Amino acid sequence: MMNKKLLKRVLPLTIGLSSLFPTKSEAQQPLFNNSSFFSPIYSFPNLMNNSNLERDIQIKVDSNNAEEIYETPVLDQNELMKVAVVYPKSGLESKTGSMLNPIIYMPGYSAGASVYLDYANNLAKNGYFVLIPEINGDTIHFFSIDSANDNFIEFERGTLIDRLQKIKKEVQKVEGYESYNNMLKVADLVLIRGIGGEVQNQEVLDIIDKNLFKYRDDALDSTVQLAYEINQDKNSPLYGRIDTENIGLDGHSLGPHSIFSTLSEKNPPFWVDDVKAFISKGGISGFQSLDRVSKIGNNSSGKYPFVYFMLGEHDVENTVLQASWDRFQVLDVPAVYTLLNGAGHMVFTPFPLSFITDKYTSFGDRSITIQEDLSAQKTYMEISRTFFDAVLKNDKNAMKRIKRENFNGIKESYTLNFE
Repeated sequence: MMNKKLLKRVLPLTIGLSSLFPTKSEAQQPLFNNSSFFSPIYSFPNLMNNSNLERDIQIKVDSNNAEEIYETPVLDQNELMKVAVVYPKSGLESKTGSMLNPIIYMPGYSAGASVYLDYANNLAKNGYFVLIPEINGDTIHFFSIDSANDNFIEFERGTLIDRLQKIKKEVQKVEGYESYNNMLKVADLVLIRGIGGEVQNQEVLDIIDKNLFKYRDDALDSTVQLAYEINQDKNSPLYGRIDTENIGLDGHSLGPHSIFSTLSEKNPPFWVDDVKAFISKGGISGFQSLDRVSKIGNNSSGKYPFVYFMLGEHDVENTVLQASWDRFQVLDVPAVYTLLNGAGHMVFTPFPLSFITDKYTSFGDRSITIQEDLSAQKTYMEISRTFFDAVLKNDKNAMKRIKRENFNGIKESYTLNFE
């Protein structure tokens, strides 16, 4: 049994979009000089000149929900991790109240748990127990649950370059990859071909996972186990009220990677059989081979988990969209692949920055307005609730909506292996 600690309630945050981007003095600090692959100063030059961004976004505390921060050890890592926990207050005082299904949400790269609190509150008020880990190890954090004013946090495990150097040394030992002896080839292997799902050598993909994402895999495992522990804690108002036999997993961007990785392991954690539903939102799924992904569900849980690929139609076509489509097609479990109308990669956050054109990035040549993305945000929340209701709560009406793709805001949708 791990020793967990309840720290404090989550406070409401007001986030100015301008804080997403470093000032000139900040950009000259080592943090930005050493992380040029992903630093916003390189990815989004002059973006703040767009007047549409001059506004604040409120992340509000829902008075009907309880929001707390736990601190828990990370399995296989000598460190502690904070986890935001959100659940409905009503009904807990009654011993005969309904059970709460746990939803573990894995944040995107560098995203603090606060980024997804609006979504967590939306699920909680509909009877879900939501846990969002504040993942240690990403190069930077946006909007930590523990430090609303410190949008950029120090390096935790070395720069991306440091990690790619380790990958280079190990990949060269794999048959057929001896020529990967320079950083440009390795960067292409990981950041282009790996993300895009082109690499099918699982030994190489395991090397990438170990050096880039192992801390995220451990964070997922630790967060799920925290749900079991809270359910067994006699001092918790949630004692015996969490339905750990029907777990939902969810995540955005890099978040789903660890879920795909864990669900497809040969010897997965004990709780994998309890996972019944999984939503990948703009998920990076390419770091698992098609053969390995096809084995998801080949355990004692039988037909589970149901898998939902939810993507914005304007996400990165030759990487995120294609890799997700390829993996959707090889699954033996029930699955859905949906494109949201007018949405981009960031629609699953409070910051719909997906209107950026190729003037600033190589993420596509179409411009998307904030208004379209905001509309798609309502759609993804409604679909997510309905999907979890259908699978975790065995709601037949909800399942009919999922099968019929009965939602406004869907451009295309496909189902697989549904009866």
